[in-house]
Amino acid sequence: MKIKQTAVTVQSNILEQLRQLVRQEKHGYFSTNHKAAFLKQLDEALSLNDTMSISDLACAISTVENLLIKPEGATAAIHFKDYLDSKQYRILDEAQSIPASSGKKLSIIVPGGDTEISSLLIKLHESLLSSYQLSRNHAAGQIPVSKVKYSTEQLQSTQSFFDLELTSQQAQLPDSATIVKDIQRKGVTLNGKVITAKDSNDNNDPWIRQAIENFTGDQIHTAGSQANKIYHFGGQFLEAILLQEFTHSMQLATNPDFILERGMVKGHIDWVKNPENREISAKVNLKIFTCSTADLDDVEDPQKFFTIGSDGSSLVQVVNDDLEKVIPRASAEVSGKTKGNIVPVCELNGTVRMVFDQSQGACHLKVSEFTNKIYTPDLISDKALQFIPVEKAAPEAPVKVGTASLLASFGQFALPKASRIEEAPASDTPTFGSN
Repeated sequence: MKIKQTAVTVQSNILEQLRQLVRQEKHGYFSTNHKAAFLKQLDEALSLNDTMSISDLACAISTVENLLIKPEGATAAIHFKDYLDSKQYRILDEAQSIPASSGKKLSIIVPGGDTEISSLLIKLHESLLSSYQLSRNHAAGQIPVSKVKYSTEQLQSTQSFFDLELTSQQAQLPDSATIVKDIQRKGVTLNGKVITAKDSNDNNDPWIRQAIENFTGDQIHTAGSQANKIYHFGGQFLEAILLQEFTHSMQLATNPDFILERGMVKGHIDWVKNPENREISAKVNLKIFTCSTADLDDVEDPQKFFTIGSDGSSLVQVVNDDLEKVIPRASAEVSGKTKGNIVPVCELNGTVRMVFDQSQGACHLKVSEFTNKIYTPDLISDKALQFIPVEKAAPEAPVKVGTASLLASFGQFALPKASRIEEAPASDTPTFGSN
C-alpha cells in the first residue's frame, strides 16, 4: 500500500517550498534572510506530520493564532487570532478545545501587507482547524465515514457470533478465566456502575461475586444461571469474540486481499438490566486505534502498521520513528490516561443478550445487534451494502416487467436483501473562509 500523505503534511510541504523560494529573492517588507528565517522558525514550531494527535493539532493551531501581525495602517501589532477574527474567519474555540500544551511564540512580526505570507497563514490555519474539528468529531463517535449495521440474517450467519453462542453453553472457558480481573480494571460495569473489589489480588473476590449475584438475582455456583454466564463469559472473552469480526470483515479499500489484524483496542462492557422486562444484556464498545496487515502473496514482505492520520480520516502507514509516538499515544488512550486524543480506525458496538434455552434449562449469550462505525474511506467492510448487476444476480422470483424497467432506469442494479448500510455525511470537512 502506498504511504498516504495527509492534508496537514501537504501544507507543511507548501511552507517548505515557499521558504526555499524566499531564500533566493526578496519579498516586500522582509529582507530575504528575515523572511526565510521566519518560515523556518514557523516550520520548526509547528512540527507538522502525518501522525499528529488531536492535542498536537490544537497546539499547532494555537502557535499560528499566537503569531503577531501588523496590519496595513496599524501602529501596533496584534495577534493573528484577532486578525482572523476581524476578517470573520473561524478560530480555535478554547472552551471546546482539549487540553494541549501552549503554542510556541515566534519573535518575528508578520506584516499584514505581505499578502504572500498572510495568505499562506490563513490557508494553513484553515487546514489545521478543519483537521482538528473532523478529528474531534470522529474521536467522539460522530459523523463516521460509513456505518454498517448488521441485518438479522448477517447476525445469524456470522461465524464469530455463532462461536459465542456455542462456547457460552459450556460450563466455563478452557483456561478457567473469569470476569473478576476485567471488573477490577474497570473494563466491565454493572448498570453503568464501577464495582469495587475487596482485594485486587483475589481472583475470586467476594465483593465482585456478590455484586454479580445481586445484579442477576441468582447464584454463580448454579450451572447455567445468568450470574454464572456473566462470571465465566461476560468479560474479556466477550470482547475477543466480537473483535474477531474486525479481521473477518474489514478490508483495505485498495487491497481487499490483504489480511487485516486489529492492533491496540480500548474496550468496555456494560451489563444492563431492563427495568420493565428484567432482561439482561451487555452493551459492548470496542475502539480500534491501530491495525496491521500482511501480504499473503509475498511472505517476505514485512508487516505494515496503520493508524488514522492528522487529517482525521486518512489511514496512514506508520513507519520508522512514528512508531515511537503512535504506540505510546494509543497506550495512553487505552489505559484512560487520555480521552479522545486520537481517532479510532473503527468502532464496534454490539448488544449481547442473555438467552434462556428451555430445552437445556440453561442460559447462553447471543449477539442481537452489531454496528461498525468506520472513520476512514480507506477501509471497507464486506458486510456493507453491495451493488450487484442484475445479470449476475440470482433472482429469487421472476421480476415483473415494470420492475425490470425501473431497475434498468437505474443502470440495471439490484440490491441484496441481507445487507444494510447507513451512510453518514461525507468525511470531507468544510473549508473555513470569510463570510
